[in-house]
Formats: sequence, structure tokens, C-alpha cells
Amino acid sequence: MKRFLVLASVLLVGLFACQNSTAPEPEIPIPECQRNNTGTVTFMNMSANNYTYNVIWDGSLLTTLGPWDTSPSYTVAAGQHSLTFKISNTGKQACNSANPVIVQCKAHTYSCSG
Repeated sequence: MKRFLVLASVLLVGLFACQNSTAPEPEIPIPECQRNNTGTVTFMNMSANNYTYNVIWDGSLLTTLGPWDTSPSYTVAAGQHSLTFKISNTGKQACNSANPVIVQCKAHTYSCSG
């Protein structure tokens, strides 16, 4: 009988411990854009004059677009940037320069039709 009471006590303690323990919360994956504080940008050349544009992003040539071309998406840091569309082989601005603000984890599209 004593053995039975000891065994019953051990089982009850084990059951109580299992009921009061909490399983670890599953980790929720953080999107890469959130971890890296980035968004995406795409550019479109909508030139009415069949110009080819150089897309200047933060002072550097990012891509060149023929008439009616659309660029692939580029991953860039969230925050404020500078953007200029220039007519290729002339250095002349095709549209007014802009200072877009990229929002984290959002897609942004910019175009020029100058």
C-alpha cells in the first residue's frame, strides 16, 4: 500500500508539472525587408520622344532604360534617396529630380515621360 501511495504521489506530481509547464512559443519569422530595413524600387521610361534614360539613384547610374522599358525591382535601404532620369548620351535631365522616401517592405515605382 505504501508503494502504491508513493507511486500515486509521483504520478500526480508529474501530471501537475506537465499541466503547469508552457510550451515554448513558436518563433515568428521576420521578413527579410524588416530585418534589413529595405523596400523595393522599379523604374519606367515613358518617353514620348523615344529617348533612352539613365536612371541615377543616389548619384550613381543604376540602370539604363530604352523607350517604354521597365526595370527589374531593386532592393534599396528604406529612407530618403535622390533620383534623376537623364537622357542617355546627353547628360540632360529628362524629368525633375526627386527625393523619394522608401518605406520599409513596400514596393515603389517611379517613371519619367519627359
